Amino acid sequence: MKRIFSLGLIATVLAAFTFTSCSKDDDDDASIVGKWSLTSAKIASGGESITISKENLSDDILEFKDNGTFKAIIEEEGVKEEFSGTYKISGNILTTTDEEGTENIKFSISGNKLTLQYEYYYDEENDEEYETQPAGKNYPKVTESLIFTRI
Repeated sequence: MKRIFSLGLIATVLAAFTFTSCSKDDDDDASIVGKWSLTSAKIASGGESITISKENLSDDILEFKDNGTFKAIIEEEGVKEEFSGTYKISGNILTTTDEEGTENIKFSISGNKLTLQYEYYYDEENDEEYETQPAGKNYPKVTESLIFTRI
């Protein structure tokens, strides 16, 4: 699945965390099935973390259907794109497959909140990310958490 979160956002993260929740009657539904809206994000590296509020994020929407398919509407640099594919869940790993390939994402659901967590090593100079630390390099490890609310 195409990266849900743009690394370009890291450079623009200066906002403090402000969160307003809109609860629904289905808060106890622990299923990933349904529509989800990006409401906040957290980026942590080297003992520091930054939380980004809804006002500073794009209006990304994920929809997971009970037939094992998903759709994502992602806004990147003012342009909305739609992606779709299939998904599987094994424990706390969400595996998505689409035209860009397969991706394994740590996830959790608590009430009406879905958290997707990515971990990678980031080369800030070249704006590159790596799943594993490249040999001979010492790039910082980044943990990126995207928090979605059921809509």
